[in-house]
Amino acid sequence: WLRFWFEPISTVPLALYRIVYGLIVLWFGYVLAPDLIFWFGTESPVSNPVPREWPSEILLDPLILFPRSDTTIQIAFAILMAAAFSLTIGLFSRVSAVLVFLGLVSFHHHNWLILNSGDTIMRISAIYLAVSNCGDALSVDRLIKTYRSGGKESRTPQPKAPWAQRLMQIQLTLLYCQAFFSKIAGEMWVNGTALYY
Repeated sequence: WLRFWFEPISTVPLALYRIVYGLIVLWFGYVLAPDLIFWFGTESPVSNPVPREWPSEILLDPLILFPRSDTTIQIAFAILMAAAFSLTIGLFSRVSAVLVFLGLVSFHHHNWLILNSGDTIMRISAIYLAVSNCGDALSVDRLIKTYRSGGKESRTPQPKAPWAQRLMQIQLTLLYCQAFFSKIAGEMWVNGTALYY
């Protein structure tokens, strides 16, 4: 049990995950950018009161703290993309992951009708990255740390406890199991018509 959670392992796999994840968030932004104001602006199909009042379980949405305007949406989107780029290259990795999480949560809560469960995984992954050692390898953070140590810090990243990585693995496994069992119980996935929908 202790070995599974805490025996130090290489930080390179988590760093590779960070890079791929950052690229996915950047791609999400690239796809969304042309229609950003249509989906999230003041005249979006989801009217202004909807993201503020329904669904009622929304507890975290930094965008509602600011005046609702197209400019606010564009600035928030630019911050999200800058944080995603910073996370991808591993600059201020943990802070960047928190900013990505807050940005994704805000945009997802402002128009959750256009999202799917993959977007939920995207949000959750940002939190796991924020509490992990994802910037310890293949990152600008690592280069800065090595440079500041004056050569005392090894160029090869040291193994670290993988508990955050294990949490991500367990979360993903449970989600796939839950998705499989919920889909296999119905007819649409078994006979193939769900792919049409």
